[in-house]
Amino acid sequence: MAEPSSRYASEASRLRLASPTLRPEKHIKPGAKGPYSYPSRHATRSAAAVTLLSALSPHRAGDYQWMRAEVLYSRLYMAGHLPSDLTAGTLLGNLIGDYELAVSGH
Repeated sequence: MAEPSSRYASEASRLRLASPTLRPEKHIKPGAKGPYSYPSRHATRSAAAVTLLSALSPHRAGDYQWMRAEVLYSRLYMAGHLPSDLTAGTLLGNLIGDYELAVSGH
């Protein structure tokens, strides 16, 4: 079993990967297109969650929207997706959330 201090050290080193400067393969130069494009799973899940949670708890809708915006920003900041990927993921998530609400009778 690993010592507690070594476990925390390995977690700390893993957290440093959040810096985009440590991931040069993810950098997209302005105006350049990436080799692929697909709807963002993060955007899809967050949009579906916002749709569902806002229907269940309308007084917190603004908070849920803010959380989704943070998720979308993180995808752009880490150069994981293009803006069109986030738009497509958000639209897909809204459809999924609306479908779930319709099926559940809300």
